[in-house]
Amino acid sequence: MTKKVTVINRKGGACKTTTAVNIAAALGLKGYKVLAIDLDPQADLTAYLLPNDLSEFKTLTDGFDKQDLSICVYPSTAENVDVIPADEKLDRVDNQLRQDELGILQLSDLFEKFDYKKYDYVILDSAPERTRLSSGALVLSDTLIMPVESYASYKKIPTMFKEFKRIKETLNSNLHFGYILITVAEPQTNFFKELGTIKEHEAIKGMVLDTVIPKNITLKECMPANKSIFSHNPDSSGAEAYMRVTEELLKKWEGNND
Repeated sequence: MTKKVTVINRKGGACKTTTAVNIAAALGLKGYKVLAIDLDPQADLTAYLLPNDLSEFKTLTDGFDKQDLSICVYPSTAENVDVIPADEKLDRVDNQLRQDELGILQLSDLFEKFDYKKYDYVILDSAPERTRLSSGALVLSDTLIMPVESYASYKKIPTMFKEFKRIKETLNSNLHFGYILITVAEPQTNFFKELGTIKEHEAIKGMVLDTVIPKNITLKECMPANKSIFSHNPDSSGAEAYMRVTEELLKKWEGNND
């Protein structure tokens, strides 16, 4: 059964897209068939996984216009990973969606018309802002990954809990909050030093993954190179960490622990 995973944080700079790209790529390297969907008009996931010249590519915007996602699916630069790219016109799509709950459902409705079951995993990269498309990703998904790199993004967890609860209670009863991934980890920071205490906080106990993603310059080099960390520098600490966290997630997902 296809597992649909949204990577989300309502704050920029938390390595949300980096996480979506590299978990998708790690799953592909393990032989899983993966679809990565870019829901952010900034199109950073697209920049990681497709060549710089996008003039020949249709995007999610075209998929909405034609009501057919199959026209905008392309092999990516990562093994076993297909991608549905985004562009800046995705803002128009979001603005045209209905303002009520039916607007939030339109992404899911469009997705259900598409042959997604040929994929083992669908990884959705959500925009940091709360939009109808980013809320629609929660309706579509089975589970979430929330990258957190600082106290500022950590403080967004209650906001995400509220949004998660609203979607789960009204539109997607099968949605699981999933896991929190610590990114850009620097041992000398107060945030890192207090991780042990943070992990034991009652509201998130059991949700924080054991693996942390270190601050690693090679991770920042990947987007200009249109590659995942595994293609750009497979021996880096960033590649090792993203493979390790993917293996940790697989144990949870395939053990039906969501």
